[in-house]
Amino acid sequence: MKRRRMKIKAPVWVGSPSKLSVSGTSAVTVASGTESAVTAASRTTSAVAAASGTEIAVTAASGTGIAVTAASGTGIAVTAASGTERAVAAASGTERAVAASGTEIAVTAASGTERAVAAASGQEIAVAAASGTERAVAAASGQEIAVAAASGTERAVTGRRRQERAVTEERGRRRIRNRAVTAASGTGIAVTAASGTGIAVTAASGTERAVAAASGQEIAVAAASGTESAVTAASRTTSAVTGASGQEIAVAAASGTERAVAAASGQEIAVAAASGTERAVAAASGQEIAVAAASGTERAVTAASGTEIAVAAASGTERAVAAATVNHQCLER
Repeated sequence: MKRRRMKIKAPVWVGSPSKLSVSGTSAVTVASGTESAVTAASRTTSAVAAASGTEIAVTAASGTGIAVTAASGTGIAVTAASGTERAVAAASGTERAVAASGTEIAVTAASGTERAVAAASGQEIAVAAASGTERAVAAASGQEIAVAAASGTERAVTGRRRQERAVTEERGRRRIRNRAVTAASGTGIAVTAASGTGIAVTAASGTERAVAAASGQEIAVAAASGTESAVTAASRTTSAVTGASGQEIAVAAASGTERAVAAASGQEIAVAAASGTERAVAAASGQEIAVAAASGTERAVTAASGTEIAVAAASGTERAVAAATVNHQCLER
């Protein structure tokens, strides 16, 4: 009698693994390439996809969101003061789309004006001043910088006409090393535009936007109350960001608290809540995510193979979710 061996196939995951609902508003999916959403307070949510080509979104103080795509071609979308939203995936209304490979960066200012930044080989940066006037900056081989001051006056630097721009010619090709543009109200714009191109743009109410977008990409965004952001360190409350293979992202919140984020192979993300409490997040192979609630309570999340997620509710109560091999839908064929 001939025996037939049954071939057992590996289990097949159906849908997104580990969909868990936390406190009614937060869905947590923790796996190798999946998404995790953590509710920080009653309204704001943090969506975190922790994997190799990872996206990390952390809610700041008063409903503002910070979406960070941490990968080789990195996109970063940061919301400014008045609760505007940024999305890594494109959507409707006043949202900005961040594409990973040819990275785009969109930042809205405090007055709701929009900024469109295509940061790639042919890099463009558009900045709207307080009066709603727009500036277009093509930061590439033929680089132009237009800056609108607070009063709506314009300052354009093109070619070698102005002394604010230092241009060195190398092998018959223009390479722009440093640019310094002083606007009418005394605000400064320093741009190092080359292979590692840097662009710093001052926003409306004294807040600064520093964007260095290229192979060694740096992005610094300061929040509402006059805090400073610089690619190089500045005074007091600064945000220093190097975003590339060893990617760091720092965002200063409204209360002047500092954020230090190293997002890469050993990825760390720190987010301070409205009360000035700090959160440290190491998101990588042994991935941890910490989110502070509105009452200053701390949440520690280890998101990896044996993944745990702790979510604080609005009243300061804690919610712990261990999401690993639990709640998977498995089919054996």
